[in-house]
Amino acid sequence: MSGIRLWLALAVATSCSATLCAAPPALIEVQLGPNKLQGKVVAHNTNSFWLLGQDGRLRALRSDEVGKFHQVSPRFNGWTGTILREQLRREFGQSFDVVGTRHYVVCAKGEQKARAYADTFEELFRSFHMYFSVRGFKIDEPEFPLVAVIFPEYESFARYAKAENVQASPTLKGYYLTTSNRIALYEDRLSTAAWRSPVHSPWDLPPPSDGERSSPRSSGWPVALEGQSGAWEALEGSLKDTMIHEATHQAAFNSGLHSRIGENPKWIVEGLATVFEAPGIRNSSSNSGVKARINRERFVWFGNFAKTRRKAKSLENFLASDAPFATGVLDAYSEAWAFSFFLIETRPRAYAEYLRTIAARDPLQTYPPEARVDDFKKLINKELPLLESEFLRFIAGIK
Repeated sequence: MSGIRLWLALAVATSCSATLCAAPPALIEVQLGPNKLQGKVVAHNTNSFWLLGQDGRLRALRSDEVGKFHQVSPRFNGWTGTILREQLRREFGQSFDVVGTRHYVVCAKGEQKARAYADTFEELFRSFHMYFSVRGFKIDEPEFPLVAVIFPEYESFARYAKAENVQASPTLKGYYLTTSNRIALYEDRLSTAAWRSPVHSPWDLPPPSDGERSSPRSSGWPVALEGQSGAWEALEGSLKDTMIHEATHQAAFNSGLHSRIGENPKWIVEGLATVFEAPGIRNSSSNSGVKARINRERFVWFGNFAKTRRKAKSLENFLASDAPFATGVLDAYSEAWAFSFFLIETRPRAYAEYLRTIAARDPLQTYPPEARVDDFKKLINKELPLLESEFLRFIAGIK
């Protein structure tokens, strides 16, 4: 099938199901070389399209690479937890145990251990849902069961990461990947020390079209946290910390707060995750003051940064570009936490609307600096210098 004919077919199918017919999208099958892929089209243009599989996996495909295309069913349905568990058993073999909860399917070695991990992820999701829902964030139910794979050691984790085009290193404790929609972690039995340096940079798939950006990003920056009691006691420090950070990414990308395809400003993605790292956030019912909800490590780092290295009136540049994360990683992470925490504490509903607006953008279009700043001004505050002053006073006033 020619690229233009495929594009027209996809355009008719997706526009009908999404807007005109108010019907669910169809399940289609495309022939890609010797392989057949099934799913629903979630974004497309004249040159490419994104196919979302029944397991939740996203694939960017070029129209001219597709040999055939036909509808398998008039209605797309994601796999249930039962089907997905069986698929994962076949994928990982008998050496792994697969356990499910309401929202999660978890693979690990040892049924008791897999169950403990699954229950912990479920607890994290409930805390995430409650915290943001009561602050005016519209939280969608995930369309697919959320998958997490915990490997018993680094070597098997590294092989898996390589197969997913993620560059593994001994300092990378885990990651969430928007294309696979999975979390991958490994158990480090040699050390319980928390890992404190976010070194795994985001990677992009090759853009499937010329001139229009459509590359989902990996979110794999574990950040250290303080410990918690209860369900966490059996988990080692670094694994626990990584679980919290990556589970927050996964929940946000599957709850409508971020787009799995579109270009998400990094300060938004990492800011939200670092806010939720704080034990006081996840136990918000047991505390009453702002101080109890801060991410202490990020708070201390930002305080030093604001006093010694942060340039005056630099908020607009921070909003406009991801460049600060390449030049001063920990400074950028700390400001992402501080500014996100400030907005959630002082303007929760406006911030929630802002996140939903960014997530709803055309995912195949670039997000240039001027558009990033304009969107923020429209939805949060037009007077950035005044807002920046208020932000810095708010953080400095936490005692």
